[in-house]
Amino acid sequence: MVFALRNSYFSLKAACKEFKVLGKLEGHEPTGKVTSKEIRYARRDVQATLNLLNAVKREFDSFGLSTRPEQVLSPASLTKGFLKDMELTPPKIKFHGVSDHILGCAAQAYYGGRVECRIRH
Repeated sequence: MVFALRNSYFSLKAACKEFKVLGKLEGHEPTGKVTSKEIRYARRDVQATLNLLNAVKREFDSFGLSTRPEQVLSPASLTKGFLKDMELTPPKIKFHGVSDHILGCAAQAYYGGRVECRIRH
């Protein structure tokens, strides 16, 4: 969901920072042993994950989409949710008399929800 909302991959630490929530404990080196310090670190990771989940869910809910959060796996699926809720007619249906070749050419020009510059200068 973080990837779908930001179109970028994040570690737990970086994602918590991006969404401005309390994250992981700093400066911990895992020992591989079961100690109170390791348990405290593990519990903090769980808390950071929950904090992040709640922040991401709040942002997603602010869009008011009918798409469920677990259905959104990428920026493209998020965009599809917006297009569906706007009740836009897909080109294949809207332009029923247009050949598949022409529709294919038009589809090649479409980047689902992303704006890119492939060639500069």
